[in-house]
Amino acid sequence: MPSSCPECGSSNVVEDDLYSQRQWVCVDCGSVVSEGHLTTTVSDETQGRAVPYHASTEVLKKPCRNLIAGFSRVRALCRILRLSSDMESAVVSLFERAYNHPNFIFVTLTKKEILGGCCVLSVCRQCNWPVAMGTIGYLLGVDNAALGTVYREFTKALNIEISTIGIMDMLESFCYDFKLGPQQVEEVFAEPAQRLVDRTSALIELAADAWIVTGRQPLPLLFAAVYLAWQSLNPTVSDVA
Repeated sequence: MPSSCPECGSSNVVEDDLYSQRQWVCVDCGSVVSEGHLTTTVSDETQGRAVPYHASTEVLKKPCRNLIAGFSRVRALCRILRLSSDMESAVVSLFERAYNHPNFIFVTLTKKEILGGCCVLSVCRQCNWPVAMGTIGYLLGVDNAALGTVYREFTKALNIEISTIGIMDMLESFCYDFKLGPQQVEEVFAEPAQRLVDRTSALIELAADAWIVTGRQPLPLLFAAVYLAWQSLNPTVSDVA
């Protein structure tokens, strides 16, 4: 309880319970001497610790529904392309970073889905995993031009160094994906994978010498080269094909 009124010096100070906030009032002059917990002394103010507004209202922020759906989508792409668990984790982390970037916050859901494909493509190239842009575009159902535009914007916004992959880098895994080994297909169609790789590599090199590879998409060239190599190694299938 205050000992005296600072305005008139009277010691006739009483507690007033008329309002919801506790306060002390001078009977002689009517001044409010103290308002309970709302008033502080100089020592209280100097020793107190300021609490920022964002800290006082901070709550645990959960990912939005679209971000959760994006995580599921990029994980599905990683498993289709048989990426390792470490690569999948890197893709998910990169997608969250890109999703919350100011350049991509207010874009359409279609562009955000393409953004997920860009994250997969970026991690694959950083890890020398042979995946073509056309493969990502096919899995997403978008054309290569749209994917390429978003990919360039994505690498620039996140300051990611673009690494290129050549057609020869994708050749071996591409040939093995056809599963034409003796244990995988009938003998009349079978061909050891390494022989197929060697013959396809020779055809690609021949096409490069003839300027057929220059300026073309890699996937159609790989399909054509593998098919020709397969037929040249086992001519009996040409009539069946």
